[in-house]
Amino acid sequence: MKLTFLTLFQLAAGLAPNCMLAQSADSTSASETFSIVLGLDNAFGFNPAVYGSFGLDPESGMSFTYYAIFWTNPSYGTFVDGSDLWLETGAGIGFTGLSDRLYLNPSIGLTHGRLLSDSPRGALAEGIVPSMVAVFKDGIFEAEGYFAWYKALLNKGRNSGDYLLYWILPGIRVSKRVALGLHYEGFDRIRHAGGDTGSQYAWLGGYLKFNLSDRYIFRFSAGSNSAKNGIYSDSFYKLAVTVGLP
Repeated sequence: MKLTFLTLFQLAAGLAPNCMLAQSADSTSASETFSIVLGLDNAFGFNPAVYGSFGLDPESGMSFTYYAIFWTNPSYGTFVDGSDLWLETGAGIGFTGLSDRLYLNPSIGLTHGRLLSDSPRGALAEGIVPSMVAVFKDGIFEAEGYFAWYKALLNKGRNSGDYLLYWILPGIRVSKRVALGLHYEGFDRIRHAGGDTGSQYAWLGGYLKFNLSDRYIFRFSAGSNSAKNGIYSDSFYKLAVTVGLP
């Protein structure tokens, strides 16, 4: 089964930070795509993002991908006036395999602001984000995996830290427009200038997804948080709405 760029993107777009885009082997090297994802959850808040790509090699299906995430949570900037809000930008290369059933996208991003570095004011390129997204689709089965390392490049204060963000979402398409699946997601602090590390949340639940014309996606996830030492709620909810532009 051939996978279109938007189908792969919609599987990977659940929102999440740093979800990359895909270009299938049946597209031309001149193909260009651009999509918007409106995401919200009870850990990171509202985080709209944009994702784009263009083909590099029509024979292999290789594509150049790029993204930006607008982290709007005011606590990620200064606590006084909400300025210096956190911004994440990045780029990568997308590959398809297993007769276009598998998509892999390694990427490198940069964060701008003060969240990782604990700078007194927002700093350009204060952190780096190597990441990988993997998407598989075959028949009624779909699955998505994501891993990102948020590494501070500047260490300006006692709240400077490094984090891991990861999830896996296996699911079943019960009809042409509806899919159901499991949602496991973790967020760990692996380094902190003040010495406070550990799991920030460990979410386990399910998702319900609706799609329209392989261009518009509505995915809602919810469940419980098993990390008792973190700062987040005992439950979680997460919504991602994807709009693929013509």
